Amino acid sequence: MPASWVVVVAVVVSAVVAVASLARFAGGQTPGGSSPSHAAPVPAAADAPAAADAPDGDSADTVRATPSADSFDAEAVLVDLGILRPRDDGSGLERAEAFRAAYRERVPGLRDAPDEYALDALLEPGDVPEDARDVTLTHASTLTVLAADGDPFATWPSRAAFLADAAAVAVVSTVDAAWSERPAAERSRLLAALRRHVSRCPFCGGDVALREGGSRADRGESTAGAREVVTATCSSCEARLLDATTGGRDGGR
Repeated sequence: MPASWVVVVAVVVSAVVAVASLARFAGGQTPGGSSPSHAAPVPAAADAPAAADAPDGDSADTVRATPSADSFDAEAVLVDLGILRPRDDGSGLERAEAFRAAYRERVPGLRDAPDEYALDALLEPGDVPEDARDVTLTHASTLTVLAADGDPFATWPSRAAFLADAAAVAVVSTVDAAWSERPAAERSRLLAALRRHVSRCPFCGGDVALREGGSRADRGESTAGAREVVTATCSSCEARLLDATTGGRDGGR
């Protein structure tokens, strides 16, 4: 996407808005969408203060929160919830059909609506700093940043990743009874794990290619170790949906 596509959206977010969002999505309403079919679950985000680990390691997606225990297995949780399932050929995991269908129903409405709707879906009470006076969402060609009074507290590698998480939460929250009580870092890891399995870009509809292998050092980035990089990128608009490293914590970029 060209740099000219930089968009800054100013929104005022409060606990009242966050609570209202829960009511809206619990009732199955998304902009331009229909009621959800109970399926399966799960906000997250790329450069910011504290890193929230991705499914099989660390992610460039970040959210300000106390990280979950290293033993937290996001993919195992998603399997237990019925959102991911083993492939018939035993080659790995895939999204359950019921979740995939419900997720796809929500994408168009969120993509075409003002970003406030997606934020309403993503944010839980307490996610926004209590003393925040102004919350802004900024979309650039390679980064989407949510900031409070100019201080970033959640980021995504693209608007496509932001939309993918919002659509996923709208479904996940109807299945996972503990969703609203989960720490932000835990929710972030669950969403990053789910984005690893997205096959079509929620922004343009293009095919998403998953690439595993290489390291951040190979990409010219500083890193504390030779951990492998896992990326998911749209082959059409080149939006990055996932940028994670396996085998430890790299603390964000």
